[in-house]
Amino acid sequence: MQQDLIVFGEDWGGLPSSTQHLVKYLAKERRVLWINSIGLRQPRLGKADFCRIWRKLTSASKPSSKAVGRSTSADNNSNITQLNPFAWPAPRSMFARKLSSKILQKQIQRAKNKMKLHRPILWISLPTAVDMVGKLDESAVVYYCGDDFSALAGVDHDVVGQRERELVESADLILAASDILAKRFPIE
Repeated sequence: MQQDLIVFGEDWGGLPSSTQHLVKYLAKERRVLWINSIGLRQPRLGKADFCRIWRKLTSASKPSSKAVGRSTSADNNSNITQLNPFAWPAPRSMFARKLSSKILQKQIQRAKNKMKLHRPILWISLPTAVDMVGKLDESAVVYYCGDDFSALAGVDHDVVGQRERELVESADLILAASDILAKRFPIE
């Protein structure tokens, strides 16, 4: 068994992303704790955000994790566990950011302990997860950039841009889904 992963990605089961495809492959030989999206913008008053908040709250009240996906290994054993965390999306104030970070850390730590993950690699696909770096006894941090967040509609560009800069500074390895995205990051 290879080193386990804690993955911060979009909500599992939505539109399949390159992150999901890569992690399904990696899960053939390691356990994965998949953290559903912690958000890229503050919620707004409106039906769409209210429905999303309701789905998040009701799924967070269910057991803390459940198996998702299927490993394509011969025994069809799933190594991916999903966590639907309660978190405030992309908080702007330092107080809200620290509070949200503490709440998120406790939820992940509980699931990590239950799965008996030891010094996992953090695989971060959403820059707003940078606050978890150094808080989960991880062995390394991988930033997988699958999107140009500055070009996505509906994203809090200032907050996400700042968090992405912090993540780039914290990451042990940066992977990009394309050459265009890769050119945005420093080469050492």
